[in-house]
Amino acid sequence: NITSIDFDSQNNVYLSGLTNNYISGSFLGWTLPGTNTGSAAFVMKCNPDVSSFNWLSYYDPSGNFLDGNLLYTPTKIYVSGSFNGASVTWGTQSVTGPGSNNARDPLLVTLDPTTGTCTSLNRLVGNNGFDDGFTKMTLDNNGDLLLGGYMGYQLTDSNNVNYYSNGGNSDFFITKFATQACTPLANETFQSQNINLYPNPANNVVELQNINQEYNYDLYSITGVCVQKGTVSLENNRITIDNLSTGIYILQLNDKNGKLSSYKLIKD
Repeated sequence: NITSIDFDSQNNVYLSGLTNNYISGSFLGWTLPGTNTGSAAFVMKCNPDVSSFNWLSYYDPSGNFLDGNLLYTPTKIYVSGSFNGASVTWGTQSVTGPGSNNARDPLLVTLDPTTGTCTSLNRLVGNNGFDDGFTKMTLDNNGDLLLGGYMGYQLTDSNNVNYYSNGGNSDFFITKFATQACTPLANETFQSQNINLYPNPANNVVELQNINQEYNYDLYSITGVCVQKGTVSLENNRITIDNLSTGIYILQLNDKNGKLSSYKLIKD
């Protein structure tokens, strides 16, 4: 069963799916775990015409992981869904499960896009006896991962704050896995938000207005590929983009204190 698909800038194809618990078989030369071994979730990196695979990664099928939604980025592959059972082991990573009462909890998996090695397993803890799971995910402009899903009764976040369903086993939720810890708002935050890109959309050159210090910048395509780097300052506040293709880009600014801010730039 193929559950999700994504691709990189070279058109390599990334598949996530679930093997059958009862029927042994093969796919692109990979022999499935076999009969009555558990339904194993897998992720596979294939060549552009999907005639062979570069690597394949799957978890120990003693658990049960479903609804594998996949999102490719140049630094991480994210796979989200739900799982049950006592535990799940994927490579060297393990996470305790919700138990054997068939309740499901949301699970987020990260993989190395070069090797397929599982780098983390992240469980969102719910109440036993109530099903919860991730169904959708996307990245925001800061590189934070936003996930949505369904919840039965209660979910607990990484700060041990509990959230309760008001809809009787039928509520949805949205959560964020941040790349860095959230910090209280400060004057620097407001100053960075006052920067304007002009013009936007732009054709040849974009000017950073209201800039008050020197920044290192990285310009990313919408697929997460860094296409340009440089430095801007009060004296040199322009970025030449005439060599870029038409489309949407993310401009990330890094100030001398290491604070990041991101802006959407449209190239005409």
